[in-house]
Amino acid sequence: MFFDNYRLKLIAESSKLKFTFTTRAVRRISNNCGFGISNFRNKVKYLYFLHNVEAYTSEIPHPISEIDIFRILSTRLIHNSALILRCIVSLRLFTKSTIYPKTIMLKKILFCLTLIPHYLQAQDSTALRFAQYISVPELKKHLTYIASDELAGRRTGTVGQKKAAQYIAKHFESQGLLPIVKDSLKGNGYIQPFYIKKYFLEQYSVIHAPKTQHIKGRGVIPTENVLGFIEGTDRKDEVVVITAHYDHLGKDQGKVYNGADDDGSGTSTILALATAFAEAQKAGYKPSRSILLMTVAGEEMGLLGSEFYTEHPIIPLEKTVCNLNIDMVGRIDHYHEEEKDPNYVYVIGSDKMNPKLDSLLKNTNNIYTHLSLDYAYSSEMHPLQLYYRSDHYNFAKHNVPIIFFTNGEHEDYHKATDDVEKIEFDILQKRAQLFFFLAWRIARGEF
Repeated sequence: MFFDNYRLKLIAESSKLKFTFTTRAVRRISNNCGFGISNFRNKVKYLYFLHNVEAYTSEIPHPISEIDIFRILSTRLIHNSALILRCIVSLRLFTKSTIYPKTIMLKKILFCLTLIPHYLQAQDSTALRFAQYISVPELKKHLTYIASDELAGRRTGTVGQKKAAQYIAKHFESQGLLPIVKDSLKGNGYIQPFYIKKYFLEQYSVIHAPKTQHIKGRGVIPTENVLGFIEGTDRKDEVVVITAHYDHLGKDQGKVYNGADDDGSGTSTILALATAFAEAQKAGYKPSRSILLMTVAGEEMGLLGSEFYTEHPIIPLEKTVCNLNIDMVGRIDHYHEEEKDPNYVYVIGSDKMNPKLDSLLKNTNNIYTHLSLDYAYSSEMHPLQLYYRSDHYNFAKHNVPIIFFTNGEHEDYHKATDDVEKIEFDILQKRAQLFFFLAWRIARGEF
């Protein structure tokens, strides 16, 4: 379950005030709150809470095992064994009484040290090397153009959206990504064209089997997805699909809705990922599986670009290992601003179809980026229904394992004030590098 920061804060404050907790109350709080805490700082607060209310007595069974506690501490303090030991001793994590014989404590500490190889995994120096191509200047360069007034908000079907499509296609070409969309006139290309039908009251749908009379009719909007392909080696028929939508809301009453975060941030991330994977390929580090980087249009009209792709896939969906979808990853939402915790990303749907994907994500984050993985919106029952509101959902409908990454909504969501100047590029870079490390490992066959 997702553990709410506010409830944790109340518990911590109440323990400071030395409220009297009954055995039953402490056990209830422990059992309900001991699991699913994704934020490292909160895990330590929780352990302090248990310590403060004397939850280590023989009356109250500890809800976290010794192994789990060591995993918690080693998550962030991976390079400082002395600090890990100080935490173990100072929090009295393994005591059942106020005074623990030194010999027994020493045995516990030595036991924990034997667990280090199981929980601490070395970073891949090759992955680290190419992750450096996902830099703040690279992201800022792409986003400054994608979210510029020149593109007039990139509304699907407009000149601005088509300029963005050409920019993305040229970048894919410049990095040596393969064009895989069959074009009867030009051979393979990067553009996957499709058509949208506009109905009454701003309702839209994809035209799945267009004929001449369909594409020239009233209310028809021609548009396109943009695809770049990196071919794998021994498992090249299997593909990891990484998506972001590059369309936005366009102009309204003279105001340009540039959509820097929504989803210029995701689009810029795709372009930076293209550079990183391309540089790795040039250096001779080809992935085992293939990688498809795809920016889709029509998202703001109802996830239409991804709907068209999943109904007319270039790579068969049964060969699609997973979809990593990136939508709004350049800002900090109000909740995390209040918590002063910008170092996070919301994770949605990662454990729905294959829990191993979620496990790999957590392990990758622990090794490389140390973000707080926030699962608050992952439930299909959440009132905001984010699980259904971005392009990953069209892959999920076809039983393709997915992860949706987002920073959540903020005060500039779907407003003309969603501009480049408000993007947190350091956070965007860190999130983008997490996506790179995860895709790197999936493409190597670790999932």
